[in-house]
Amino acid sequence: EGLRMRSSRCLWMLALVAVASCAPRGEITIAPEAASVGTVREVFLATSRGATDPTERFGSDRAAQMSFAHYNISIPPDRESGSIAYPDGDKIDPQKDFLTVDEKTYPDSAAFKAELGRALRRSGKSEQAVVFVHGFNNNYAEGLYRAAQMTYDLNVASTLVHFSWPSLANPLGYLHDRDSTLFSRDALETLLADVDAAGASDIVLIAHSMGSLIAMESLRQMALQGKSRTLAKISMVILISPDIDVDVFRSQMAAIPKPPQPFVIFGSPQDRALQLSARITGMRERLGNLSSTKQIDDLPVVYLDVAAFKDGSNHFALATSPDLLAIIQQLSNAAGWLESDRRRTDNPITGILLRTQDATRIILSPFGAIRTQ
Repeated sequence: EGLRMRSSRCLWMLALVAVASCAPRGEITIAPEAASVGTVREVFLATSRGATDPTERFGSDRAAQMSFAHYNISIPPDRESGSIAYPDGDKIDPQKDFLTVDEKTYPDSAAFKAELGRALRRSGKSEQAVVFVHGFNNNYAEGLYRAAQMTYDLNVASTLVHFSWPSLANPLGYLHDRDSTLFSRDALETLLADVDAAGASDIVLIAHSMGSLIAMESLRQMALQGKSRTLAKISMVILISPDIDVDVFRSQMAAIPKPPQPFVIFGSPQDRALQLSARITGMRERLGNLSSTKQIDDLPVVYLDVAAFKDGSNHFALATSPDLLAIIQQLSNAAGWLESDRRRTDNPITGILLRTQDATRIILSPFGAIRTQ
């Protein structure tokens, strides 16, 4: 009986890996003409990946020094909210495909900060920066395009900075990727300091899946090292399906005297990717697929349960579910919500986010939001 259960478990894991392996991988395609067809989203990028081949830009190798780049991404008009389509071979369709209008790299962090500062000042009334950290099994292009797509679909107008860490981009590379997150925590901490130095009024830190571990480790390091200036600039943290051990998360939060507020976690007990992650690590649950928030009830976080919104694996519904994207927009004008507008009092979710002192669980559904403890 035990052998059958172990065999069944292994087959289930292999099935998930097979599904992940069949998904088409993203790649950057340069098409300047797409600027006249799609909506252009500007993305600043910092990476701890190594440039192994100029034609491939940055790969999965780990680099001791960060590299910096800038992209203008065309968001095609003929698409469903939450979706990303790549060109089919040499066939490019600016009406349907995500394309890169132009790209450039910077020789050093000083040049990167100078242009980022100019972009922040151009942004108008808000000089806020949103820093997005991708998750497990992402190549360079996939993280870049996901950052552009998600913030566009959520109507986030703030200056966008993407942190790209050296994921192996292989569903079998879980341990490699987890080591890469620890390798990259110093780089993300440096990037946050650079964004602060560039003149950002405040910073919203968004991380997905295993990228949440980098985000939390960087926040913990800043707190322990007394880097209060940059830490104080972080006005909101959003962890999407965080692949973090709950005990580790509690220790990270304990090291941060004043965690940024609001501090929001999007999770689902039906997250199949995190179910697999929990099995790999020998645990029952991860932070992003808690069936109950009892383990974190004493922490100043809000847990948004998005199990009702399906996105295949239930691992990235905030970015990929059209229904959830629509709900978030309706709740509070997503741009204003992510910008932590503390004057906004016209919807109950934002009020909970701003007032909570202890963990609050909110179950979101296509029909509304239900607050539970």
